[in-house]
Amino acid sequence: MYDVIIVGAGVIGSSIAYYLTEQGASVLIIEKDQPAKGASGAAGGMLGAQAEIHTAGPFYEMAQKSREMFPELACKLREKSGIDIGLVQKGLLQVAITDEQTSELETLMTFHQSQGQQAILLNGKDLFDKEPHLGEDIKAGLYLPNDHQIVAPNLAKAFLYSATANGATLLTDTEVVSIIKENGKACGVKAEAQSYFAKSVVIASSIQTPRLLQPFGFNAEVYPVKGECISLRFSQLPIQTTIMGKGCYIVPKRGKRLVIGATTKPHDYTKNVTAGGITSLLTEAMKLVPAVDDGSIEHVWAGHRPQTVDGLPYVGKLERVEELYVACGHYRNGILLSPITGKWMAEMILNHEKHPLLAHFSPQRHEKEVNV
Repeated sequence: MYDVIIVGAGVIGSSIAYYLTEQGASVLIIEKDQPAKGASGAAGGMLGAQAEIHTAGPFYEMAQKSREMFPELACKLREKSGIDIGLVQKGLLQVAITDEQTSELETLMTFHQSQGQQAILLNGKDLFDKEPHLGEDIKAGLYLPNDHQIVAPNLAKAFLYSATANGATLLTDTEVVSIIKENGKACGVKAEAQSYFAKSVVIASSIQTPRLLQPFGFNAEVYPVKGECISLRFSQLPIQTTIMGKGCYIVPKRGKRLVIGATTKPHDYTKNVTAGGITSLLTEAMKLVPAVDDGSIEHVWAGHRPQTVDGLPYVGKLERVEELYVACGHYRNGILLSPITGKWMAEMILNHEKHPLLAHFSPQRHEKEVNV
């Protein structure tokens, strides 16, 4: 018997496994496909704690705490797994093309500064000194020096390899059919071929999570939002800072590459990449950085971001079933929030310590009243 079974080997499940095994827990990770083949492998890797979240409150605070973990975490994961997560600490520039968008950036600057975060409004010479190859129509930019970026698939792999180095067991191409419950307590999972048992069970299987948890009163919808991306290769990168506009983001990567994303298609379960999607991304990107036109197409792909009805993730314990936990629905912020999610979940499972902020992300907030 294991201490913990985790269903799902994306960045969230792998992070939980890492933090559990760092405390000596025996962990079994079960993945229905191959690790990081879903949203984790498709993400652009931005750590947009400010760029993505514009409202004060628990979600904003959670994001800041998680972002702060990355520099130290990058070193620890490299030592344990040998994988460089590609942390680039050059910040992010949100840009405005219209006067209305400029006004929005001014409001955002005031907000972030009121929360104790750095945000610098640039225009004119200062803006083009920062990024000389920006489009001439860009009026202003909000520089967020602490919104860094990483290589998303590398982070997921580093968490997973570090967990297995600590003794975790990984099963791939194994689909969990149901959760085993005895005497009001989750004690294992049933897969297609056999059953596995543990003291605690964590469901971190993205959009598949509701299927497994519905018998236990978890009545929340976690649905896919399809996103298409493209990577371009250059002889010399035209930008050094991540650029975010209204229609796309452009992330400079090592190897003289730009990653451009992402379309937003709710409830689209397909994984094909459309000509229309890529055309719209390139059109928007060339408005922001005209030199995008010179890039050679390297790769196109699509992924599914797991979204919830209120835009907040589900992180915590299902109260009416002992030892059953859930972590899913992080949408565009799974990479950013993976360290803090893993840390807090491990503390909850092993030490019964629940961080106060987790009350706002309770799996119970959309629960049906059922007998379990």
